[in-house]
Amino acid sequence: SKNIPDEYLKYFTLSKKDLQIEILKMTDHFTDELFDISGKKLIANNEESFNNKTLEIHISGLNTGVYFLRVATNLGDTTLKFIKK
Repeated sequence: SKNIPDEYLKYFTLSKKDLQIEILKMTDHFTDELFDISGKKLIANNEESFNNKTLEIHISGLNTGVYFLRVATNLGDTTLKFIKK
């Protein structure tokens, strides 16, 4: 699979409660999956037709640690590593 170009997605954390993904370009299909360090899937979302929207993933219930967010679209996929403090 190919990686999503950087100009299509922007990641940032607003607080310890939410992880945000900004979708900068139109995509026909958007899936995100959150995994813990052991590979256990914790959250999964499947959306259609994102265009210039922001998706918030609530992380306040997660324990402190390392997590991986996998994002897949019709443009490709990418994985983001982040640390919940």
